[in-house]
Amino acid sequence: MKISVRMSKFLPTCLTGILVFGFVFTWKFQLEKESFYNSEQIAKEGQRVSLEISETLRQTSNAMTRFAKRLEHLGFEDKVFLTLDSHSYLEQLKILKRVGIINEKFEVIWSYPEEIDFQVQGFQQDKDPLRRETLEDARDNRRSSLSQAIELRSGGTGFLLPVPVYRNAKFAGFAYATVEAKKLFNSFVPSDDFRVAIRENGRVIFQTNPNVAVKEELSKTISLPQGKTKWSISVTPTAQFLRRTHSSVPDLILIIGILISLVSGAYVQLLFRAKRISNESTARINQLNSRLKTALDSVNMAAWNKNLTTGEMWRSPNHDQLFGHRSNLEKWDDDIILERILPEDRTKFQSSQSEILSSELQTTVEVRIKRFDNDRIRWLSIHS
Repeated sequence: MKISVRMSKFLPTCLTGILVFGFVFTWKFQLEKESFYNSEQIAKEGQRVSLEISETLRQTSNAMTRFAKRLEHLGFEDKVFLTLDSHSYLEQLKILKRVGIINEKFEVIWSYPEEIDFQVQGFQQDKDPLRRETLEDARDNRRSSLSQAIELRSGGTGFLLPVPVYRNAKFAGFAYATVEAKKLFNSFVPSDDFRVAIRENGRVIFQTNPNVAVKEELSKTISLPQGKTKWSISVTPTAQFLRRTHSSVPDLILIIGILISLVSGAYVQLLFRAKRISNESTARINQLNSRLKTALDSVNMAAWNKNLTTGEMWRSPNHDQLFGHRSNLEKWDDDIILERILPEDRTKFQSSQSEILSSELQTTVEVRIKRFDNDRIRWLSIHS
C-alpha cells in the first residue's frame, strides 16, 4: 500500500495524540482516585469529630438528667447532698465549669463550686434571650437542652445545659450546668492532619491548628444540631496530610506515557519514511532495469552479475534466451554455465574466477558458449 508524504506525517501525529490523550486520561483518573481517597478521609474526620462531641454531650446530658431526677425526690434544701453530688459531676465530666439550680422564676438559687457561687447567686437567667429560650425549650419539652454560645459569668465562652425538674407533677425549676466551649470541643482527639473549625451562626467559636497551611478548597462541612444551637464543623486537610497521601504514580504515568507517545510517533514516522524511501528506491531500480532491458534488447545482448564471495547471482530477463532457452530458468548457477561453455574454455572460466577473487584487480575474460537450442557459438564476456 502506497502512503503519501502527507499521510506519513499525519498518521504518526494522530498516533502520538491518541497515546498522549490516553495517558493524560489515566493520569487524571489516578488523581481522581487520590482525590476521592482524600475526600473520604476528610469526611471520616468530620464524622469522627461530630460523633465524639455528640457522645460527650450525651453523657453530660444523661448525668444532669440523673441529677435532676434526684432533685425531684430530695428537693433543693439538702446543701450537703448538692455539694457532694455536684463535686462528683465536676470531677467526672471535665467539660463542666459549674453545676447549679434555677427556680421556676428562672433565678439561680444555688451553684457549685462555692468559690464562684457569688457570680451567679440570684442571677435572673431569663434576662438573656439566649439563656431564656434554652430554659423555655427544656421546660416545654421536658428534656435537656443546650443554648447557643454565651459569655459565662465566670469568664470565657460556653453553653448553658438545663434539665427541668418536676416535683409532684409540678414544674419546680432546673438543674443546670455550664459547659466550657474549649473543653467540650477539645474532648475529641485533634489530628495534625486536619484543621477543624466549629462555627455557630457563621462565627468561629473553636479551631484547631490555626497557623498550619491548609488546602481550603478541599474543606468539608457537616452540621451538628444540639438543643437550641446548630454547629457547622468544617474539616480542612493540612499540607502535611496532602504531601503524605500524594502518590508519585500518576506523575510517573504521565511522564512515561508522554515519552512513550513521542517515541512511538517518531518510530512510526521513521517507519513510514523508510517504507517511502524503499518504494522510491524500488521504483528507481525498476526504471533502471527497464531501461537496461530496452538497451540490451536493442543490441540483442544480455547481462548477468555474480558475487564471488557469497555466490549470489543476478541476470537480466532475456539472459537465458541468449543461451538458447525460451525464458529464464528457475535456477541458474556455475554448473549450468559450465555445461554451455565449450570444453576448451572451461578451465579459463574457472581459473578466472579464482584469480579475480584473490587479486581483486579489474579483469576481462571472454569464453565461448554453445546455445542450447541450435548449438550456435556465442561469446561470453566477464568483467571483474
